[in-house]
Amino acid sequence: MKRTAYIDRDIALDATGSGTLDGLTFAVKDVMDIKGHVATIGNPLWRDSHLDQPAQFNAPVIDRLLAAGANLRGTTITDEFMYSINGKNIHYGTPLNPLRPDSYTGGSSCGSASAVAQGLCDFALATDAGGSSRVPAAYCGIYGFRPTYNPQLLTGVAKQAKSFETVGLFTRDIDTLLKVAPVIYDGSCAEYTTELSMDSVLFYEDSFNLLPENIKNTIYEFLVDGLPLPNLKVFSLIPGLTIKLLYEAFKRIQGIEMYEEYGSWLEAHKDVVIEPEIRNRFEWASTLTKGDLYHDALDMKESWTKYVCAALEKGLIILPTTISEAPQIGSTSIEIEEIRAHTMELTCLASLAGLPQINIPVLTGGRVLGLSLIGPRGSGIALIEFVKKYFNA
Repeated sequence: MKRTAYIDRDIALDATGSGTLDGLTFAVKDVMDIKGHVATIGNPLWRDSHLDQPAQFNAPVIDRLLAAGANLRGTTITDEFMYSINGKNIHYGTPLNPLRPDSYTGGSSCGSASAVAQGLCDFALATDAGGSSRVPAAYCGIYGFRPTYNPQLLTGVAKQAKSFETVGLFTRDIDTLLKVAPVIYDGSCAEYTTELSMDSVLFYEDSFNLLPENIKNTIYEFLVDGLPLPNLKVFSLIPGLTIKLLYEAFKRIQGIEMYEEYGSWLEAHKDVVIEPEIRNRFEWASTLTKGDLYHDALDMKESWTKYVCAALEKGLIILPTTISEAPQIGSTSIEIEEIRAHTMELTCLASLAGLPQINIPVLTGGRVLGLSLIGPRGSGIALIEFVKKYFNA
């Protein structure tokens, strides 16, 4: 089994300018335009069927990094069509999780997380619709950032679910994250518009109750080292709005948008080899319509967005990033799917409302876990600064 992080490590672009990122190296999830190349989106037949359509330009997010002094070094593996958070690819391999070599990295930005966690580059670009920059970060013990939703960031990026997709970021340390994030998001995403107040930190207790007791206790111990847990206000959902209903709404909207993007290609290439779990998701998505259930899902998305944005104001929500450590390689598909579904009950919360979220690595007691902070729209940079102030030690 191949354990590389890369689709093509030989793809390289040197910095075009000089700035705050001088000398840093980065890798790119193989779903972004690089001039003269065709992204695989995790599937070789997709690439082969688009060889006559090489990218005419770099994705603007890449050009921003090059102009600030960073050097691109390689494209990284993604789960096929970005339709998974597991971190395995039957065509290109299962990227190494260096802290837990017997386990997956999480996906779909699995290669980017692996490259950063192994120290092969200073930072890496991800995409994130349902958790693809947060879950791998939690599984690999690194920082993972999802910004405020803004479609402008997606120019030159292969589409997943257009209502949720963002360009995310992995680093090993908070200072690098603070260097890179302003370069990517300033000007295209208003991540400077909101300050955060320690007086409005909300503790989402019900989300922690989803965790096994030993994992919950480990994260609690880490949390109280950074923040005074007894002084935190408790966040809860309004009656009739459950975490499972929110996930079902997210899953339905995502499925319809995924099939709108890739369904016609899949119909034209019925013999394409795809990871069985991902094929099953596409087959389910093909049965969905924009009927009453879809409109109910949109209504729930709108209700949740209004509620959580009003609750946040200038504060933030604390919750676990995932419900477990990384699943072991060799786990059954049923076991992996159960972990995936429960984890996405957590990750869909920020996705549905288009909110920024950061994973903080929790590396204590021999465990590799993640604690997350969700901030109001426009608070991405402030969210990173908050982590540096209270958790960096």
